[in-house]
Amino acid sequence: MLPLKPDMQTKSLSVFIPAPPPRKTPYRERVLDKIISKLSKSSAEIINIEMQSISGETQGMWILLIYKVKKDLAENLETDLDKVLDSTFNDNEVEKIEGLYFDDNP
Repeated sequence: MLPLKPDMQTKSLSVFIPAPPPRKTPYRERVLDKIISKLSKSSAEIINIEMQSISGETQGMWILLIYKVKKDLAENLETDLDKVLDSTFNDNEVEKIEGLYFDDNP
């Protein structure tokens, strides 16, 4: 990977998408589509996408996106991505997932 230009910033986004109920028809993941669309329209460049399915009591998929974006656009893009997620998942529909999260900016 090439070094970042001085005006660029590397960012990450992690999202848990609950598994849909069993069905006979194909399923399109609209949340991921909206996120990718928002990143593309903002001129962000996706560096990597990792996906990990989770089974057990809570089933679904964790998605981790690593992207780079111009520093002056980073804050607005994060706000826009939060709005995409907030408008897609409201608190009544999705169970909160508890976890341990590390903050490297104490």
